[in-house]
Amino acid sequence: MLSWGDAALTLAIVAAGCAASSFLLLRRVRQTVVEHQRQIERRLSVITEAITLLETRLAEPEVLTDSLSAQEIEAASNGEGTLPALLREPEEISAEIQVAIAAATLAVLGPNTRVRSTRMVHNAVSPWSQQGRVSVQSSHNLRVRR
Repeated sequence: MLSWGDAALTLAIVAAGCAASSFLLLRRVRQTVVEHQRQIERRLSVITEAITLLETRLAEPEVLTDSLSAQEIEAASNGEGTLPALLREPEEISAEIQVAIAAATLAVLGPNTRVRSTRMVHNAVSPWSQQGRVSVQSSHNLRVRR
């Protein structure tokens, strides 16, 4: 049978073990937080550098040429003839959005990533493809469990 002295000693040992474990765990958590803060600061500095680089590129004057005559634009807007090839090209993504995409990519994937191209994706759904999806999905027989 345990005496009160042995029980107190066992309780003291258990309490000391819990205190030491919590101290070591808290120390490890603090180290992990500091490490993550350093990684975030590094990524933020990379993003900041990328943004400043892209802003300097945007600040450079671009030579804009208008190859369509006023008559061609007016004819296209009135519905006369076909649209010129330049008007049928997909719309471009603005520079600010490209900078935001590049910054988000760097933040998520790290400093060794590069965005090579961006393009607009239009969600134009063909009625044929939509009907095909409906027929395939409706062909699945779902069993009701009772």
